Amino acid sequence: MRNTVVPAQITTVEDRIVGNLTFTQVLLLILPLLSSTALYVFLSPNSHISTLKFVLMLGQFALFGGLALRFKGKIVAEWIGVLTRFTGRPRTYVFTKNDPTGRKVALDQDDVDPESAITASVAPVRLGIDSLAEQLKVERLFANPKFTVSFGLAKKGKVNVSLTQVE
Repeated sequence: MRNTVVPAQITTVEDRIVGNLTFTQVLLLILPLLSSTALYVFLSPNSHISTLKFVLMLGQFALFGGLALRFKGKIVAEWIGVLTRFTGRPRTYVFTKNDPTGRKVALDQDDVDPESAITASVAPVRLGIDSLAEQLKVERLFANPKFTVSFGLAKKGKVNVSLTQVE
């Protein structure tokens, strides 16, 4: 296989088109000029300036001019692209049961009764209850057939628990 050396200045320096502006910045500054011309010609009153047209043109120049500004070595439009790709990626955590840390593993299946095996796998949940009396009240509400308990997922992996009265 043949190797060629690429000089560092080719890969690290952005091409400057006009003064200190890159090609992307020049395009961002030309776009409002073209769209403002289209607004001037096609929005009524045709080929006459109005307050609405002037405000729209000024807003376009401010928006695209802001996108063409340079911040920490990148233009703002590139930063917005990075931010949208970051927020658009999935945020799911896949729990793997292959990790034995924190699990109680029964060595002999014959010695374990089914009820204790079920309760051993469920972690206790803290409800924000401080006294034993409050905990008993909550347990009675869960056991009451007049109420149904529903669970739902909230943000950041939390669980919402709600009690609704059956009519």
